[in-house]
Amino acid sequence: MSYKKLSKIQQKYFAMSLGLKKPKWETDAMNDALIAAKVDPIPHQVEAAKFVFRNPFSGGVILGDEVGLGKTIETGLVLSQLWAEGKRKILIIAPKSLRHQWEDELRELFFLESEIIDTRFYAKVEKGKAADPLEEDERILITNEHFVVKYEERVKKAKWDVVVIDEAHKLRNVWKAGKNEAKRAKAVRDAIEPFKKLLLTATPMQNNLMELYGLCTFLDPHALGSAESFKRNFVNCGPEELKEKLEVLKYRMSKFFKRELRRNVQAFIPYTDRNAVTIPFDPTNQEEELRITFENYLRDPNTVALPPIANGFLRLVYYKLLASSSFALKNSLNNLYVRLVHNCVFIDDEELFNELINKITQTLLADNGEENEELIRFKKTLYKNVYPQSFQGLKDHLTEAHDFEDVLKDEGAEENYDEQDLDEANESEPDSTTKERIQAESEVILRLIVLCRDLSENTKGNALVAALDQQLKRAKENNWPEKAVIFTEFKTTQNYVIKVLTEYGMDPVKDIVIFNGDSGSTEERRQLVEEFRGEKKIFLTTEAGAEGLNLQFCNLLINYDLPWNPQRIEQRIGRCHRYGQKLDVVVVNFANKKNMADIRILELLNEKFKLFEGAFGVSNTVLGQIESGTDVEKEILNIYLTCRNEEEIVERFETLFQETEEMREEKFRQAKEIILTELDEEVQSKLKSIDQDIKTAISEKQKLVRDIVLSHMENKFTYDQDSHTVVFLKSLDGIENGTKYTFSRNGEARLIPPNSKVVSNISSMQAQSGKITLQYTGNHNISMIENLVGSSGSFKLYLVKFSGIEQKEILYPVVRIKSGEFLSREAAEKLFTVTSVGEEVITFNDHEQDYRSHLDFFIKSDKALLEEYNDQLYDEEVEKMDDYYDDLKELCKRQIEDIEKQITKLKKERRKLKTSESGKINKEITRLKGQVATKQEKIAQLHRENVDKEKVVLDKLNNQVKITVEITEITSGEFEVI
Repeated sequence: MSYKKLSKIQQKYFAMSLGLKKPKWETDAMNDALIAAKVDPIPHQVEAAKFVFRNPFSGGVILGDEVGLGKTIETGLVLSQLWAEGKRKILIIAPKSLRHQWEDELRELFFLESEIIDTRFYAKVEKGKAADPLEEDERILITNEHFVVKYEERVKKAKWDVVVIDEAHKLRNVWKAGKNEAKRAKAVRDAIEPFKKLLLTATPMQNNLMELYGLCTFLDPHALGSAESFKRNFVNCGPEELKEKLEVLKYRMSKFFKRELRRNVQAFIPYTDRNAVTIPFDPTNQEEELRITFENYLRDPNTVALPPIANGFLRLVYYKLLASSSFALKNSLNNLYVRLVHNCVFIDDEELFNELINKITQTLLADNGEENEELIRFKKTLYKNVYPQSFQGLKDHLTEAHDFEDVLKDEGAEENYDEQDLDEANESEPDSTTKERIQAESEVILRLIVLCRDLSENTKGNALVAALDQQLKRAKENNWPEKAVIFTEFKTTQNYVIKVLTEYGMDPVKDIVIFNGDSGSTEERRQLVEEFRGEKKIFLTTEAGAEGLNLQFCNLLINYDLPWNPQRIEQRIGRCHRYGQKLDVVVVNFANKKNMADIRILELLNEKFKLFEGAFGVSNTVLGQIESGTDVEKEILNIYLTCRNEEEIVERFETLFQETEEMREEKFRQAKEIILTELDEEVQSKLKSIDQDIKTAISEKQKLVRDIVLSHMENKFTYDQDSHTVVFLKSLDGIENGTKYTFSRNGEARLIPPNSKVVSNISSMQAQSGKITLQYTGNHNISMIENLVGSSGSFKLYLVKFSGIEQKEILYPVVRIKSGEFLSREAAEKLFTVTSVGEEVITFNDHEQDYRSHLDFFIKSDKALLEEYNDQLYDEEVEKMDDYYDDLKELCKRQIEDIEKQITKLKKERRKLKTSESGKINKEITRLKGQVATKQEKIAQLHRENVDKEKVVLDKLNNQVKITVEITEITSGEFEVI
């Protein structure tokens, strides 16, 4: 194997150089994390990670890259760097649907273990049944916003090294007063206020500039002034000053906000297209009767089984069940009837209770009069955990409270909704229930149950078979994988689809992977994915499969049930249409030809949100126009509940289309263009340069690791030419004999990275003075030092530590040739890269003062660079304080202008009146003049406050930016070059 032989002095020198402390904002500081992680270094991701560490004074940053550019990777690099530094108390706040994805990607890509915690788990902690993970110092915890709000004080007490907020735009309305979502956002902001924050969002500005302001207050409440000053200075400014104001805002935000566009990075992340296939189906008359009857039931606002306390929320679930399959709905209708019977108990009417029990028993009994499986299951649900199984037993057991989480579980829909939905469902007051309403509703539900029982198959199931047949044949013709991912919303529908696929000819054991919320641990979930990657053809999953799965080896995705939430659809498609997908992805959807709302939903999702077409899928600009995906669902539900005919449905969807237009107004369009867009050519050129630098630096670093370790092992290893792996013949701390190792990521062999134990041990070896012989001739072609062949001299190695805002360590070789001349720093570093052919211990004596004076020259240059950076950060902090007070002063000045305009107007009116009639106006003018005087005093007060605060902050900054220098001599020796 070819490697560069290094002397012991060189081994120590280079091993130390690999472990030097560097400011995290330097590109080179990220290389170790990139080498160790299972990710390809993409330049914009490295730039983003560097940006996070750029200013240690700031409260954090916002990474606003467009969808699909790897904000999780960027965060993983940041967390890897912090973990390596011993900063290991980390909190990730993410939507419920993304928590497992975070857990999996941190483990698989960065070897960082994490733990998901939620309110249910923490209830055990409160009861003393589990240790409190919030109190542990080395832990990455993943939770959601709901948990942080509920346990605000406990989260606040934990000393987090960093808090990551994914999908941070959900907190954008924190600036608003009163609204529930604003209250929740404020609670999150208060809980994490003392800690460094990393906010991730592809849509930092969705409806107006105030949302951007709201996000920025998470990092620093003073970064962009007060809400009032921001609104007046940047939102309500006139059109003539808008562009200039927006440029100022962009400059101020550039210190803590970074955004990359997909069009700028296509050279590094090639995306395939996604193509939509819509399969229309024509339901039978029986299916249509069921649909229309149930929709009419859902339109009734006074239902008992669907309590008004959760009117919209549960009606949304049942509309989805209806669209899914009659088999999913049948089980739910029985559950609705159970809740009707329970209401008989709530109103203490045993006669009505017996009447309803008799009716359902007669309906569900088998033809031979025996209890069938459905009736037995109904009774189990009715009397769950109740004894005796009677009216009195239920009366003793039941309470008025509705546990909507249990309701969702009954319908197999718990994966589709999170705690926030449940909170909103519980915010309204319960309605009263009467005997007459229960009786009338029982007749409707019994009729629906009969309609469901008469259906043995669904037309949509036949459409699925036709779609699979068509697409799998196409896959075979094109040599694509003959596989499909099929999404359903409910477990009951999943069971029906298994029956359909079995009748189609598939073996449920050999051909189908069944995946849902009950699929077990992370390892068991991973095993199911591996089975699908192998021989199995179908990955049949509920919404549980929309999070944390990498299925890019399959390019056919079928939405058997289509969510109305665009974000959830995008998550689904993202399982296959993601980085690493080599083929165009086909997305199959089904449309009920007799249901105009069904057809219009598809149009909305495809034509307006562009979910199913193009290289990138959903446009985050378009998606951002709706408050959230759940709001789209609510709008669609409202159309279903209120529209009585096709014309009304068409009209309402047209209105919804218009409301989702990409740009609301010219002012907002201009704001987005200036703040969220960068010049393409400049950015692309910069990224290409960074890409080359990263690849070169990583390659050189790993070659250096190879030279150090193999030189140290002194030929006690074997090399496999085919696999490019090394097996060592003796063990060292960090190296086991007989194990395959590699110096670059290579199959199953173990990687020896720069921060490995063996390199660290070599770095810590006791240094001795020595003489090294360097064989230049025949091994190298370095023009800077070729004139040294045949010469000799002496050297000293120094480690210099610069301490200030951040630490930086530099190894300086100071080299003097026999003539007395010192080499330049670059030439000295090049000299130490030359192959060594011999080394001997010597007693070295030389003039220390000469070396130190030359070293001081090197140090002065590097210290100047660090001071320049420190000065930049210093100036930023001063500028930030000035900007804050300038914003408030500007607000006061604008308010004075407004008041003076009112005074001028009143004076004009006064001229038209007699002196005796102008008293009221004079009083108002005097009052307004008083307001002007108050505002002017406020400006003076702001100036005084700014001066006082600046003095305190500047004293603190002066201490932090001061750089101290510590010098340590590592070794010394002589050399000759042959």
